[in-house]
Amino acid sequence: MDEAQSAGQPNMSQSSVNDLIEKVKELNKEYKRCATLETCSLALQLAEQALEHAPLGHNKRWDILADIGWWRHRLFVNHSKEISDIDRAINAAQEALDLAPDENSRTWRRCQLATYKHERTLWTHSVDDVNDAISLYEEAERSLATDNPVLLSAILKELATCLDRRNDLTSSMADLDRAIETYERDQHLSPGNEKSLHGLALCLRKRGTVLLSIADVGRAVQMLDNLVSSYPENALYLTELGMTLKERYMLGADPNDLEAAVDRGREAALMSESSDTSVQLHALHCLSNSLGLRFDQWGDPEDLNSACELAGAIVDTTIPDPDLPMRLHNYAMRLLNRFDTWEDPEDLRTAEKCLNDALKLESSPAGNGGTVGAAAYNILVSLSIVNSRRFDTTRDLQDLDLSLQYLFKVHNRPEYDIWLGGRLVRDLLTRHLQYGSVEDLDFAINHLRDNFDLPATDVMRLGYWSLLSDCYSQRGGRARTWGQSMEDANNAVETMEMVVKKTPRDFRRRAGFLAKLAEKLRFRSGLYGEQGLRNVKDLEDATEYALEACSCSHENSGTSRVAHLALGKCYLERSFLTSGVPALELVNKAIAALKKAGGLDFDTARTSENGGPTQNIMSHAQTVTHPVLWEGIYMSLARAYYGRTGFSAIRSLAQVNEDFREAGEMFRLCLSWPEVPVMQRMMAGMWLAGIHVETDQLNEAVQAEQQVLALLPLLSLRSLSRYDQISLLQNLVGLSRATTRHALESNASPEEALKLLEQGRGLMARVSLESLTDVSRLDAAQAEALTSARDSVRRYEKFMPSHSDGDPFSPMITWLLESHKRYLADQELQRIITTIQSDPRTQDFLDPPTLEEVRGVLGDDTVVVINAADGCDAFIIDNRSSNVKVMTLPLLTWDDLEAWTARSKAARPLVDVSMLSWLWNVVVHPILDYLGFERDVAPSLLPPRIIWIATGPLCHLPLHAAGVYDGVSRTTMDYIISSYTPSLRALVASKKAKSVDLGGVKKALLVSMGHSPGLRPLPFAKKEVQKLSSVCSSMGLETVCLDESKRATVLAQIPGCAIFHFAGHAISDPIQPEDSGLVLYDGHLTISDLLDQGIRTNTAPFLGFLSACLTGAIDADDLTDEGVHLISAFQQIGFRHVVGTLWQVDDEVCEIIAAAVYRELAEHGISDEVLYRGLHNATLALRNDWMKDQIFKGNESRAEKELEIASRSVQISEARSRLVIAGHRHGKARSAGPKIGGRLVKADWIPFMHYGA
Repeated sequence: MDEAQSAGQPNMSQSSVNDLIEKVKELNKEYKRCATLETCSLALQLAEQALEHAPLGHNKRWDILADIGWWRHRLFVNHSKEISDIDRAINAAQEALDLAPDENSRTWRRCQLATYKHERTLWTHSVDDVNDAISLYEEAERSLATDNPVLLSAILKELATCLDRRNDLTSSMADLDRAIETYERDQHLSPGNEKSLHGLALCLRKRGTVLLSIADVGRAVQMLDNLVSSYPENALYLTELGMTLKERYMLGADPNDLEAAVDRGREAALMSESSDTSVQLHALHCLSNSLGLRFDQWGDPEDLNSACELAGAIVDTTIPDPDLPMRLHNYAMRLLNRFDTWEDPEDLRTAEKCLNDALKLESSPAGNGGTVGAAAYNILVSLSIVNSRRFDTTRDLQDLDLSLQYLFKVHNRPEYDIWLGGRLVRDLLTRHLQYGSVEDLDFAINHLRDNFDLPATDVMRLGYWSLLSDCYSQRGGRARTWGQSMEDANNAVETMEMVVKKTPRDFRRRAGFLAKLAEKLRFRSGLYGEQGLRNVKDLEDATEYALEACSCSHENSGTSRVAHLALGKCYLERSFLTSGVPALELVNKAIAALKKAGGLDFDTARTSENGGPTQNIMSHAQTVTHPVLWEGIYMSLARAYYGRTGFSAIRSLAQVNEDFREAGEMFRLCLSWPEVPVMQRMMAGMWLAGIHVETDQLNEAVQAEQQVLALLPLLSLRSLSRYDQISLLQNLVGLSRATTRHALESNASPEEALKLLEQGRGLMARVSLESLTDVSRLDAAQAEALTSARDSVRRYEKFMPSHSDGDPFSPMITWLLESHKRYLADQELQRIITTIQSDPRTQDFLDPPTLEEVRGVLGDDTVVVINAADGCDAFIIDNRSSNVKVMTLPLLTWDDLEAWTARSKAARPLVDVSMLSWLWNVVVHPILDYLGFERDVAPSLLPPRIIWIATGPLCHLPLHAAGVYDGVSRTTMDYIISSYTPSLRALVASKKAKSVDLGGVKKALLVSMGHSPGLRPLPFAKKEVQKLSSVCSSMGLETVCLDESKRATVLAQIPGCAIFHFAGHAISDPIQPEDSGLVLYDGHLTISDLLDQGIRTNTAPFLGFLSACLTGAIDADDLTDEGVHLISAFQQIGFRHVVGTLWQVDDEVCEIIAAAVYRELAEHGISDEVLYRGLHNATLALRNDWMKDQIFKGNESRAEKELEIASRSVQISEARSRLVIAGHRHGKARSAGPKIGGRLVKADWIPFMHYGA
């Protein structure tokens, strides 16, 4: 400002400068009367002219600078809104402060500079400016030279305002508390002061909403009510009173508060028409908020539309407004309300645009310490909601990822915020519905239960407890036991009953809550069906709640759809409890309710003339914004139509056929709907296939089943835990076997049918074996991309959340983000695989092995794949034929297979001789006859080998021991050597795997567990390992013997070993088969431990010998096609051969078998042939001794008595609601079930089996 003087320009006389100063003061008076831009500009021009000509030592120079600052500030506030004007005002005020001649003058100048900095932070969101302003006011307070209560009062008011502003930017509760204390100090100085009373009320309201203190908000209401009474024409006070009444309603749920809030808002909006523009905008904004909240509570569409119109009009104004981000945010939230109600995609798009615009205007969203200011916080949370809603529509992981990323930016707010927790839980539940991870449900339930209390008056938290109920019911539907399911179902019902009880009858969301309660009761009622019961009262109560929900929801709204969907399901479930005409009437009611759930859009789709009914439904499906809800409507309606086909005795054939067609159309839609969760699509396809089979349309059934199989790669199994993988795959039991049978019946070639069988089995193992896939066929770029994507999947698969003291959100948001990377990585890997498969040159990439691949590794062996379905077939592959051969097994019926399997499992470790004879007659002997194999091959010749691939219940039965044992042996072992493999894919992988070079010194890891905590001792286990140690050393192997070791020790030793031998106890867990394992000193070495360890190496360990019981047992009947047992686990981590047991084994017999096998390896060299021949010879010798003893000729008591002396027992224990079967050597046997069928005998040689190359 001194450039003119420094350039040598002549100065005015001091009197002339003084005259200019006086003119400026006169203009100040005029401006106060009429604040025009012309007056402001002229005054600023004269003040700057005075400064230009005032000498540097002029005694009024500091005063002129103060005037320039004041006029620049007026110009900015009232006219220009140009940041450069407030910047220049601050510069002038700073110079004025520097030149102020005395402390009293400096006090005023500090206040002036602080005011300008505070004004600038309203536009720039600068924390530095508000920090400076606070420091200036504090210094001004300290520097008051004399007792000046008027000035002190002014300083306190401004200081409190700045502290409040800093709270806006940094969310510091300390600043908000101090602002309240400062306002209260001012009230002591000047009781009833209008400005401080107003500021105090707003701060109390803010603190009350953050801390959920109705007392603070109540005080604020009282203060603002007093201000309105004292200043009835003040539109601002009336507006703030309306807003504060709204906040009190949110905490206390008194409907009178909300009605009063809307009334005050309307009055303020009318009054503000003659007020300052900013007051008018604020009044309209607050009225829009109150109307939006009233819609949230009571659902009047007029309130919602009015709220949207007001909010839209506010943001469309061209007047500069520092609160524009907040107003854009409010408009977006109103649009989001409307989207949730009427599902117009344009509302969602506009809401996102408004929020992004608002975020851009928040030029500095991050405050001190990386925390996020309140305005930016709210915008980011709302952007998360928008993207989460879009994910509901698109099912695109990127949308959910964006939602999580926005939440991550705000999760470190210092105070606890229930909204953020609710958002995180909703995203966890949304992701679970798409991918099926129970981990997400566990995390959500624990978070809600630990961090969300439900005060009696807090209506706004009811939604979070409703989410908790949803999580309980979803987890109950995935539980492995009836007890676990019922516990979660009870919690879901009790939680939802509490929510309904606490919900005011005129609360808008009550209808949705009632519909949810109906669903929870219906779900619980269905669980009783698993126990042969039915909770009729639950169904009746559910129906009543659903009817009430329908009656209090607005027609064609999302809530109405949910309510009628619940009602339709209740009617359908009730129809199962009766028969005849009453049942048909209930089904008709169900169909009517479900059509009502479809609403007007559905009726239009059904009657449109723009194509056939199926095309019309599919066209309609492309327009809906909540595909999961609509899928529920279509699936339920399809089931109802299908259910009505069962009333053919009282309905015409044409009506029944029409219902079949309607059901098929809707199941077909859900199967082909990309936005629907994959498992739901697969369920729809299986229903559709069933309809086609029932109506004798086998070709169409196979097409539907092939579509289902084609969806398997989209299940994201790589992203899920073992528990979740198993839970999902249990829903698909028998799918590939049924598809294969239907394909053969519809004249598919054997090779095509076998490919379908292989495609749907061993899916968990397929994930493990993917890394062995030959990528040499791919081009370099594809191979690199595939490898990189696989590495990403592995990188994130072991993530666990970390705990953060004091921040309840930190573990959850970290878990969400990091675990979500698994899903994104899996999605990217699947995209790369799909791209590779779209190339004609590599279209069979990751397909089941071709016939040529299988025959290429077989040598002289034969593979027999037995498809156990409703009609059983055997597929045969060998090098004697260039084609897959198939033979039907007409005597092998499904009913017999299930019956004999149940008997065998119940009797073990005893065996029913009649079962062995049946198995020989209906399965093994016909196959051997077909192959032309003869018994009793010359000793110099190796018997032919069959590698069995059993499916379904047949996996429980010993094909290698089938035979007629009547003194003239006609048995499998007299004809062939038997090996097993879970799938063709596993066989090819084992055959192709490069085994370790045993020419050098390699490690043999021998583990004995003669004494396991809590279990009976196994004296032969230690002897077994001692014998094998000598044998292995004689073969040049480095022997590592571990006795009674811990899990970590054994896991660490497995990599790099050529042979792993375990002698001890093992468990087979039928409830959580992934927890089946070898018993070690400190716990179980489980299937999950082995697969999660990732110990596969480039060379395959030669042998895993599991000398323990049940290592090849699959006690979960719905997982037989997945091969979830310990033998398979060792195969998956790379072992070329694994020897294990089908059921319980005798301690001493284990030592005999192991010693015989290792003796063969020592004498004849370590090779594939020597191994499986050695096991065959060892078991054959025991078998022959057993036949000589002819135990089977005795009665049952003889067999049981023998078993008491020398057999492992069956212990059934209840642990964490799970049934665990454990083998014990030298223990008394307790039969695991009734002895049904033929004679039960002890046959210790039968359980041993070989898997591998």
